Amino acid sequence: MAVKYLGEGTELMEKKETERAFEKVKKSAEAGLPEGRLALGRCYAEGIGCVQDMELACKWLNHPELIKKYPLAKSVVGMCSLRGIGTAKNLQRGFELLSDPEVAKSPEFLTILGLCHLQGAGTPQDFDKAAECLQKAADGGNEEAQNFLGYENGKRPEWPVPLPQILRSYWKENPTPCF
Repeated sequence: MAVKYLGEGTELMEKKETERAFEKVKKSAEAGLPEGRLALGRCYAEGIGCVQDMELACKWLNHPELIKKYPLAKSVVGMCSLRGIGTAKNLQRGFELLSDPEVAKSPEFLTILGLCHLQGAGTPQDFDKAAECLQKAADGGNEEAQNFLGYENGKRPEWPVPLPQILRSYWKENPTPCF
């Protein structure tokens, strides 16, 4: 029955009937279907057919089988672990989940990894790795990384000294963690 609900939910999603789809997906998740948990976690994470709720997204995605197989589960649970939303705050676990190669392809998550390296959040502080991640994220179009690094109109600035040195100076003057 759970597989049937998931199939019906998927069909309804394709038809953009998101609220009805959400109800079907929820039944499949409640019946214990791993793919149903994944679909329901995505609905909560993205606000598909429901109000966005990262705590509930984490609840449904924080399952060893899902974390092992699906980048979506790793990314949501990783972010929630960094912030202590829906799970205990655990910087190391958050960093490890977001460091997965499939997750770290995203400029959004590269930005977060760069900030973790900058702050030493869940990993030893490393200004070289912070610079590498933030620059890749900015070059990949992430606005947060671009703003942080001083890009103008999407173009990298000419820094007077190497970026890791700039980040080291920045951290010395602004040691305020964001996690």
